[in-house]
Amino acid sequence: MLALVQMIESVIIFLVCVAAWLSSGSYPDAAAMVPRLVSAVAAFLSVMMFFSSLKKYRAGNDKPAALINEKVIKYFFIIVIYLAGIKLVGFYVSTTIYLIGASLYLKAKKRNIAIATVSFILFCFVFFYLILGLKMPAGYLF
Repeated sequence: MLALVQMIESVIIFLVCVAAWLSSGSYPDAAAMVPRLVSAVAAFLSVMMFFSSLKKYRAGNDKPAALINEKVIKYFFIIVIYLAGIKLVGFYVSTTIYLIGASLYLKAKKRNIAIATVSFILFCFVFFYLILGLKMPAGYLF
């Protein structure tokens, strides 16, 4: 059952990649390069996932799958709260809280959480603001 679920997931991912590729056609050539590259890589990986799952399915080495995983649903709501937080407090504050909260939820080491959070926030600031000159979304409060 798990292999069948993974096959369905890989088809959905592939279709999303095709939609992203097609929607990037309206972008200027330079702006379309990154979305097309990401779409192509993700599409390739979804095809690989499909054939890997198909091989497991045909071999009968399939494990039962829980269609609703409680941890996945909780993490989905963490992401929804993060996205809402961007509107409320801005990208940098919301992302800092999200990275710390999500990492604690996933039981990462506290030292790694601090390093990853600071590194990611600094990378975003340097790359997007200083190099590209783009402002990250500001929230209503900040």
